[in-house]
Amino acid sequence: MFVKDVNHFLNLLERTGLVMSGSSTLHLVQAKAEAVHLRDMDVYVTVEFEESVMEYFKKEEGYKVTNKSRQKSEYDSLVVTKVYKLEKNGKKVDIIFTEYASAIVPILQYHSTAVMNYITACSLMSLYPQWTKEKKSLVNPCMYTDDCTNICTVLALMKYTCRGFHVTAEPLELGNHDCQRSVYLLRTRMGLTYGYLIRVIGQGRFKVSAYTEVQ
Repeated sequence: MFVKDVNHFLNLLERTGLVMSGSSTLHLVQAKAEAVHLRDMDVYVTVEFEESVMEYFKKEEGYKVTNKSRQKSEYDSLVVTKVYKLEKNGKKVDIIFTEYASAIVPILQYHSTAVMNYITACSLMSLYPQWTKEKKSLVNPCMYTDDCTNICTVLALMKYTCRGFHVTAEPLELGNHDCQRSVYLLRTRMGLTYGYLIRVIGQGRFKVSAYTEVQ
């Protein structure tokens, strides 16, 4: 939908470490629940690849830059260096750059766990898959410690509440996980990560399978 050559785009992800996140990724995680309709695409990448990524979207895909800012208005994050808003035939792409070593750092600063999901060149990762699957979302504690409880944060949280998510700042409201039974739980303390592997099996066609990784 957003790119003409899927294989070329995946090659860009692999070369630059670029990841996709936001509503486009949640659209895949919540595909059956239809919690999110695909409207735009957010991509995250480190500043060292700014020139090559911008060249790809403008020259290869024909997008035009409509705005440039120092942060994405929906998310008040200090780890975002700059944001380019692009558009082509009604399709919108936000390119978010960070000076941190990894493109996923801004994703960890999101307002709540509902949007802590991202796609790499070969995988779909959900940091809180059980809650996300059940339309539950925990407000990021950083919103309070970093004094980010402003109108932008409130509007972002309201957006997901309107989409049917139970958004709360109290983790106990979301229920306890049984670490031995739930295959969706992200067990960070034991170094066990669950996710989904995406393999390209044809032009625009993917095969998704679950995997577990122990570190």
